[in-house]
Amino acid sequence: MSSTVSSSFTGNINGIQFDRQDFFGKGGSDSVQSGTFNGQRVAIKRIELTKGTDQSSGNEFETLQQLEHPNVVRLLQFGNDNNFR
Repeated sequence: MSSTVSSSFTGNINGIQFDRQDFFGKGGSDSVQSGTFNGQRVAIKRIELTKGTDQSSGNEFETLQQLEHPNVVRLLQFGNDNNFR
């Protein structure tokens, strides 16, 4: 018999899979969690959406997704989840 995890604890957004309770750390309105993307283990930063971040961060994320540099963490994917981006 297989066990299932409550959907309130798991997330799957644009291929990003994570457990909402598995935190590396929290601070202010952001959190970093462990997860997977296309079978690769990744760190997921969740940013709580506010009036300021809701509109302005979209362009920033698209730009960061194109950035490739050995000293910068690569942004693989982004999406919205309830009140988070």
